[in-house]
Amino acid sequence: MTVTAVQFRSGSGIVALCGRGRHRQATGLLDLPVPEPAPDGWAWVEAYRHWAS
Repeated sequence: MTVTAVQFRSGSGIVALCGRGRHRQATGLLDLPVPEPAPDGWAWVEAYRHWAS
């Protein structure tokens, strides 16, 4: 799946909107697996994880 957008949702916090083909799902930013290699901007996700813990 590919992250297509990031949104703040009240009650859910920050979520990544992911999609593959016709399938879509929202996944909590803290629940995303760390990709190898990490893409540009991944440092922001790590900073959020650090802040949230």
